Amino acid sequence: MKTVWSKMPSRWIRDGALHAFRANAGSGDAAALKLYMALAMFAGFRATPTAPVAGAVRLSFSDLEQLCDISRRYIARGLRRLETTGHISIHRVGRAHRYVLSNYEACGWAKLPRAHLLEDQRFRGVGIRGARQLDALKLYLALVSFRANDSSHALLSYDKIEHYTGIGRPHIRRAIDVLLNYEWVSMRSHTPESRPQQPMNIYVLRGDFWGRRPGNYIRATASTVRRDRP
Repeated sequence: MKTVWSKMPSRWIRDGALHAFRANAGSGDAAALKLYMALAMFAGFRATPTAPVAGAVRLSFSDLEQLCDISRRYIARGLRRLETTGHISIHRVGRAHRYVLSNYEACGWAKLPRAHLLEDQRFRGVGIRGARQLDALKLYLALVSFRANDSSHALLSYDKIEHYTGIGRPHIRRAIDVLLNYEWVSMRSHTPESRPQQPMNIYVLRGDFWGRRPGNYIRATASTVRRDRP
């Protein structure tokens, strides 16, 4: 069965660490967030004889380049950023590298709808150049982190988005538009009974977050990347 979703540590997002990723750092910060998602989508859910810890993944620069549509220069810069901020550790294995997502087995994690994101150029399509793209990646990570497990919806006000991501309120709408354009989310309005004068946005995370057998994971290899890529 094709893996429809993948596990991603999210406690750091709920703790407000997305604030540290800023557009004035160039495209390195946006590359870091996109690479983090890519690594999470192929990280091993459990330790195996060839990967002694959970949350480990071996992907070449060529694999990451194809998955993310990011140049090798920005792959190096983004991985270095993730290592510096403590979100991943990098281990040399022969001539290759193994990446391990930090706190992978700790409480607090989200699901990425891997199958949906990797189809039809959706994941590759969201770029890394410019504040709008960075904000879109930050917003998406916040939405998946606050999605209830029994629903595909996330309900975050602009105030909470700003609080958890650091995206300025005037720029939230443009980040939403990027996610809508690439079909990462859809959106509808919700009017609480207690506050009929203050409608809110409901963000619908596109993709399958459950699957028929949600415990069925596969460990990343170069061949699995080639099979799932658009």
